[in-house]
Amino acid sequence: MPTPLISRDLRKRIVAFYENTQSATYDVTAEHFSVGRATVNRILRVHRETGDVMPVPTPKKPRNKIDLDWLRAHAQTFPDARLKDRAEAFRAERGTSVSIASVHYAMRAIGFTHKKRPFTRRSVIPSVSAASARPSSPSSQR
Repeated sequence: MPTPLISRDLRKRIVAFYENTQSATYDVTAEHFSVGRATVNRILRVHRETGDVMPVPTPKKPRNKIDLDWLRAHAQTFPDARLKDRAEAFRAERGTSVSIASVHYAMRAIGFTHKKRPFTRRSVIPSVSAASARPSSPSSQR
């Protein structure tokens, strides 16, 4: 991964030093500018390939293949459908296969959660746990 921490000016000086010095090797250039040999290699490779010293930014991946409007309508029509069912329905209607994880993240993006029951408050009356309850003994029932 290219490091943008090295300034354009330093990158240009590294390329100029390497091209203009006859005895310049990657090791000599790296030592001269106090950078790593791999850094010199990357900068010179980018310069050979693009003509510029700055690396080309990597393109961003699309956020989601799933149409959120379609998913919202499908979730309202079929509220109890599984993620697998939604992925298969999307592939059947749109012709694009999506993973179950993609459907999960898209469902979260449109505000649907896995929890089916609405949140209810806890009772203010403390419950008796099974560990603290004493079993009734036959002698106490007499």
